[in-house]
Amino acid sequence: DDTAPENNNKLFSAESLEKGVKTTTNIYDVCEKAHALVILTPWDEFKNLDFQMIYASMAKPAFIFDGHNILDHDLLRGIGYDVHAIGKGAD
Repeated sequence: DDTAPENNNKLFSAESLEKGVKTTTNIYDVCEKAHALVILTPWDEFKNLDFQMIYASMAKPAFIFDGHNILDHDLLRGIGYDVHAIGKGAD
């Protein structure tokens, strides 16, 4: 059984993470074919992204999780995102 606790080392090894986690310094590249964008910082640079371009490159349905509630959720919903404001009730 691959999901048994004794196999956790294989499931969460550095090798398995490298296969399943994509990192880059370019947010537009990392969003390509992703189902979700998770913003966990209040940094202004994340407020001014080209969300239309990001949405076009993402797999659908496309989700945004806004951990600091810094984004314009109505605008994002208008583009087509399924938006979730972390720490905030449904709006």
